[in-house]
Amino acid sequence: MFDQSMGRRSRQANKVPQLNLNSMMDMLSIILVFLLANISADEKDFVLAADLTLPLSTSKLGFIKAVQVKLTTKELMVEDQFVAKVSGDKIVGTRIEGKKIVQLYNMLQRYRSFSKEAAKDIVILQADREFPFELLDKVLRTAAMAGYPNFRLAIQKE
Repeated sequence: MFDQSMGRRSRQANKVPQLNLNSMMDMLSIILVFLLANISADEKDFVLAADLTLPLSTSKLGFIKAVQVKLTTKELMVEDQFVAKVSGDKIVGTRIEGKKIVQLYNMLQRYRSFSKEAAKDIVILQADREFPFELLDKVLRTAAMAGYPNFRLAIQKE
């Protein structure tokens, strides 16, 4: 009887263990879906205005999705919606109260009420590198008054 049980154990010890490939495939597909979801939301939502020359920078910060304000040589826009004309270094065709551009303020308030990106209090400013600081200051102060106190400047990597 003792010899019989030893024979069974030695037969079981000689068996090669097998991997369960179903569990491994499940883990692999979960990891793949996670990576695709994170990589696909990276830089595809950033559309650069045509008549714009961005400043150069060596910044390593990544792109975040936020409300885009574009200050081109011809117009001021929020998410590709026209706000006001730009002539030289001045915004024309809209009322300006102190440092507040009224039409931009109203557009950002409207956008804040219905957009997912508006939940963040960040705006991305695309502005030509030749604009004076005073003009950028008016746009950024107006955005802050409308509920977007934080900003990032769109740049071109060197």
